[in-house]
Amino acid sequence: MSADVMQTPARHLRWILALAAVCWTVAITINATAFFVIAAPENQRVLQNNVGWERTYKPMIHDRLKPEVAVFGASWARDAFDFEETTQILGRPFFNHAVSGGQAYENRRFLQSALTGGRLQAVMLNVDSFLRRSNQLQFQYGFNEGLLNVDPAGHTNSGVQAQRFFAATLSGAAIGNNLSALGILRQFRGGKPKSELLRAYDRHDFAARAERVALWRRSVLEGAPTGEGQPAPFSQADFDRASEELGRAVDIACQAGVRVVAYWTPSHAAIVDRAIDQTELKTAVWRLLAARESRCPGGLALHDFNYPNLVSLEAVLDGAPQGRYFRTDGHPRPTVGELMSSVMFQRPGPGAGLQDFGNANLLSLSEADARAWTARREARWRGTWTDEDRAQLRADLGHTQTHGAPGR
Repeated sequence: MSADVMQTPARHLRWILALAAVCWTVAITINATAFFVIAAPENQRVLQNNVGWERTYKPMIHDRLKPEVAVFGASWARDAFDFEETTQILGRPFFNHAVSGGQAYENRRFLQSALTGGRLQAVMLNVDSFLRRSNQLQFQYGFNEGLLNVDPAGHTNSGVQAQRFFAATLSGAAIGNNLSALGILRQFRGGKPKSELLRAYDRHDFAARAERVALWRRSVLEGAPTGEGQPAPFSQADFDRASEELGRAVDIACQAGVRVVAYWTPSHAAIVDRAIDQTELKTAVWRLLAARESRCPGGLALHDFNYPNLVSLEAVLDGAPQGRYFRTDGHPRPTVGELMSSVMFQRPGPGAGLQDFGNANLLSLSEADARAWTARREARWRGTWTDEDRAQLRADLGHTQTHGAPGR
């Protein structure tokens, strides 16, 4: 048999390596092109609230877009702030850097990287997401510090570009991430509204919680007890451990000279079982932030939206069964973010003109006044309302009666 017909093992190996090289080149080209499309500014209007690929892509996309304002936190922040709507309300380029199940350490590290890779002027920190529970993991699967601009100590990560190239083009997650995102883009460009494509726009059906809604209706109208129980005990030692990452995040942002706006996310009384009366906890957060205010040249603010108000009591007075502000699982919809962003940044929008929806920057008040403000609203969880409280709630409901209606 001739040598031309008879191939040696070495020749086989060369053919296999050549074929593998071609396949890798094709995969790199396809994934790189897909990432370029996914990271394009015009496609952020439907992709930033998407679920699944945030930990890998968001640090890279943030550095490419260089926003002026960004929010950091877990899914309660990711679902609440729509990229397009929030950008319009703020009048400045916005980025939603929150990730599903974001842990306190992850949130702080994403913030740390973003502050060195862009032109941020203000950051929103979801307080709920920066307080670590005793049994909480340090980070979730998929978190890769090699993709961030700096290491935990703040030193430049020299290998970040190589890590990002691999993550976007060669990692096993890239193909799945790209297919999911491109599928959403295809449907969006085909005319399907993002409210039907993104889980952030799911609606809660309050008809399924008729008993709890009725209970809260009696509480608001008649001052009846809600059955929420007595306040959970507060431990300063536990708080000091839980709030370490919050303190670090605020310090890092203040050192960078950006404005820091911390906020508590509203939760619905009929959906989320919660420990009522968090006056001690919220006062502790006030102290933590107030101690840093003089070291924040860009400004520091704290807004509390998590108490019985027009959002956390929707369907209680208006009786509308389809939620305007909450998803099926209790997460806030983007309609809540529109209210919060216009209140926190004092911008025109659906939140402008509300009488009692986190309006006060609690850091502009003394500790005694901030505590009194919080305690009065926390008392509503147990059915204690004043006539003024009810009047303000009715006024706010009238102000927002069309906001978040079906179709949004």
